[in-house]
Amino acid sequence: MVEKAEKNVAKAGLEKRITIRQGNATNLPFEDKSFHAAIALLVLHHILGYERAIKEVYRVLKDRGMFVVLEFGWNKSAVFRIGSLFFPPAHWISKEELLASLKENGFKIERSRDHGFGLASIIALKQQLHELLAFN
Repeated sequence: MVEKAEKNVAKAGLEKRITIRQGNATNLPFEDKSFHAAIALLVLHHILGYERAIKEVYRVLKDRGMFVVLEFGWNKSAVFRIGSLFFPPAHWISKEELLASLKENGFKIERSRDHGFGLASIIALKQQLHELLAFN
């Protein structure tokens, strides 16, 4: 995957603007407050201890940074039960569980949407400390 990404970046002529790095989602190789945005597309259910990955995203996001998540919302439908036989995840995460984990780690849920077939997208914003302590 890394090699393919590097080829795509070169093909687009973006080597000076994009650096491909491989790392562990539960221990990201970046300084605190490095990024304005982070995206996790159908990846969290593959990570054992995905909650730690969410903490890491929070750590590397700048204040008011945005975290966009597209994830399967586990449900007990036959489609998911059959699909999990062929593509077993590390952990099926319900949408409610994911929303709770994001909130517990300081994110404010800006938008949450179901897309059908068990897919859900979430846009979460990193709050500044004074916003977390505000009484609304």
